[in-house]
Amino acid sequence: MHSPRRFLIRILTIGAVVWASPGDLSAQVLRGGQLGDPPSISAAAVPSETPVDEGGSAELTVRVVVPEGHHGYLEEGDDGYYLPFELTFPTLDSQVVKVREVSLPAGERDEEAGATVLRGTGSFLYELRFSSLDALPSGLVEASLRYQICDETTRLCYPPRTVPVPMHFQR
Repeated sequence: MHSPRRFLIRILTIGAVVWASPGDLSAQVLRGGQLGDPPSISAAAVPSETPVDEGGSAELTVRVVVPEGHHGYLEEGDDGYYLPFELTFPTLDSQVVKVREVSLPAGERDEEAGATVLRGTGSFLYELRFSSLDALPSGLVEASLRYQICDETTRLCYPPRTVPVPMHFQR
């Protein structure tokens, strides 16, 4: 049986996600009598130039920094309510590049949320497979990292957001 507090957190999380319309995925939070935007994470490819081997595959490390006093989700949680970090390449056709998550940061189990969460800094390792070297994009490519974070003090979860992860591919 779930505690009333855990149930309330889940209802608020679902409500925040349902409340956000696709055209406006920003939430406002009352802090000290003033409205403010939810904090953003930072995400970067490390290094920004990713070498691609002759077989058309590459390993990509993305370093994520979650703001102090917040956490992001590494999994959907026990009841499947949370939105974990997800890397996509919206400007590339899914037939051109396949993305596979190889490893996640260790994270911490948050029993109150019923999920494994990331606090602070963590690195994600992905394997990318291009359909051919001819399909390899040239110049700057922007991946997108979608995430959901929650405030550690208020336990408020913000609607999902997406940040760009710029990188270059090289043969």
